[in-house]
Amino acid sequence: MLQPKTRWKEKEYNDERVSELASKLQLSPLVVSLFLGRGLDTEDKILDFLNTENQEFHDPFLLEGMDRTVERVNKAIQNGEQILIFGDYDADGVSSTTVLYLALQELGAEVEFYIPNRFTEGYGPNEEAFRWAHSAGFSLIITVDTGIAAVHEANVAKELGIDLIITDHHEPPPE
Repeated sequence: MLQPKTRWKEKEYNDERVSELASKLQLSPLVVSLFLGRGLDTEDKILDFLNTENQEFHDPFLLEGMDRTVERVNKAIQNGEQILIFGDYDADGVSSTTVLYLALQELGAEVEFYIPNRFTEGYGPNEEAFRWAHSAGFSLIITVDTGIAAVHEANVAKELGIDLIITDHHEPPPE
């Protein structure tokens, strides 16, 4: 029988400490155990993690093109344009699609999402999907977790008169 070369190592926790923190913070012992496993081992550290209003985040306008992006999304919302979120089928792609979809809905946007079938469409934006989006009346496509290498598809969007905003944490391929 084939044996794996690696083994799970379960961390040992002080059950009393887990119970104490769970009670004080009104969290489940499982959640407290997860925090402890990630080095959040005091009440203050856990509260700092959970209460983000005091955290300092980077200014998003340091990202190139953010001002144009905000203007374009606001214009689409104000004009009732249809916005399509084009996500990726992996965990961070689905998560980011969901977060952006819910945020845009909350802002009053006419928004839908599209996640390609990995077996029939492959990875990333594709011309067929963009042509479908055009025929369905979408005037703005926002990619999440994908699109950094989609030069052809960006040209297709431009040809169709669809504005395209690419958000992707991957590195662009060498030219």
